[in-house]
Amino acid sequence: MSSFDPRPPEASVPGSDPLAPQVMLRIEAVTPFTEIRVLDAQFKPVILPANTGAVDVLVTPGLYEIGFRGREDWDSQHVIAEPGSAIIPVKQQAPEPAAESMPAAPPTASGAAQPADATVVVVLTRPDEGDLVGLSVELVSADGAQTLVPDMTPERSGNWCFPATAGYWRLRINEAAARQPFEMAITVVPGYVAQVSAPLLSGVEGLRVDLEKLRFRLQRQTLRSTADQELIGFEEAALAAISSGRSLFGPQFEQLIEQLAGDNAANPMLGVLAAHMCELGMDSHSAFRERLLDRLEQLTGGPGVHPDVAILRLSSAVRLGGVSGPKTPVLFPPILAASWRMLLEATRQCPELIPAGSLCDRIADRLWSSRIWTAWTAPPLDAKPVARARSIGVGGKMSATGEIDTYGSRIIELLAHPQIRQWFRHASSYEGGTAEGLAWESNAVTPAEAAIATALFPVAKTEERQPMLERWVDRLAAQSGDQAHASPSLMGERLGLPQSTVERALGSLADKLDAQASMFRIKS
Repeated sequence: MSSFDPRPPEASVPGSDPLAPQVMLRIEAVTPFTEIRVLDAQFKPVILPANTGAVDVLVTPGLYEIGFRGREDWDSQHVIAEPGSAIIPVKQQAPEPAAESMPAAPPTASGAAQPADATVVVVLTRPDEGDLVGLSVELVSADGAQTLVPDMTPERSGNWCFPATAGYWRLRINEAAARQPFEMAITVVPGYVAQVSAPLLSGVEGLRVDLEKLRFRLQRQTLRSTADQELIGFEEAALAAISSGRSLFGPQFEQLIEQLAGDNAANPMLGVLAAHMCELGMDSHSAFRERLLDRLEQLTGGPGVHPDVAILRLSSAVRLGGVSGPKTPVLFPPILAASWRMLLEATRQCPELIPAGSLCDRIADRLWSSRIWTAWTAPPLDAKPVARARSIGVGGKMSATGEIDTYGSRIIELLAHPQIRQWFRHASSYEGGTAEGLAWESNAVTPAEAAIATALFPVAKTEERQPMLERWVDRLAAQSGDQAHASPSLMGERLGLPQSTVERALGSLADKLDAQASMFRIKS
């Protein structure tokens, strides 16, 4: 598998002077997936032929900083490349394990036997080994019509086991804390157990799931052993790289990915992570990526079944020549936040990938701020898909110059009234400024509606500051010449939302503001 060149334009190029003496740095990390970097004395990165495992690089004599990174932090060493030296070995010292940064243990490590018919297993642990009073876990079908009761016995405290059929499920966790219950997407794959494990954090508001340390794995039903430590190391390195958008490449790393694409796939999620690494690397050797996606489709139920795999295939098609012709909509969310970002990017060309009223559309403005997982504020169990407040455009699509102008003008007109603005401030206020504290209420202003209102008519935090904000916005608009009304696709791109969510939010916000105008007896 060939790799792209990630070097920045200002990177230091060793040996650029053909007359300068050169010294070989032989750098070796403790694992094939440990990231390597080299900085010169001016802190400029040195171009490397590989950035994982082991690498030889020729440099001119001088002082260099060699960095090794497994997950988040760099472990650095300083090396002086003296003139006349042949090869200077630089080996990473084995890092001390940090208990507080270790990922949650696999469910099979809990010591409790799982029921033979369990297809979804959730293990939540707290450091003080206390009870889990007030915390509950449910498995809800994609449409909300079915809720499974977990198999809980005294010897499996903190271990929820569900006999779910193959298909799409929403894992719902109620922490009994101040923030709302949240959900995650679970695709149950035939022949595999979906395992979710996470540590709990204790606070004054109760127990909370540490979402960044949550781990999701697919394990063969016939294989009940703990995960291999090397594979756990790859999982950690890949999740850290994917969540930050950085690339890992090199012969040893590529060989490991080749192994993950083999027949003995004990955990297809590792293959999904490997495919994401290929996408980050902008790999020009598409045959390997396509072979990996073919294998993942076989393992997860076929083409288009697993959302993460389907989105990776879609992203691959976009890279190879763009999206043309009808595409199968993605109705159920992926589990990885990186997959969700890929899906949003694809909707710029094909808005129909996220249909209005689908679960992806409904949760888009209630996503939590996780770098790794797609998690969202849970709706009430009896909540039905939200229909659009109004009929939007011809054939169910909003035009860039028709209804959006009508709705946008109406929103601007109503937000010009102080009483409406005061209601808007109260209705759009929620804990911490994120969806993690937003109740699923029909009369509240959702994050998407608040973002659209801000784009059309910014509302200051207090009425006293409103005139100053309006003058500042007018000056910016005059300088940039930006249009007040943009197309739904452009507005969605700016706000990080699907076009269908933008269209629905425009109509619903206009309806909510109209209702308040009627209550305040404000005439149009």
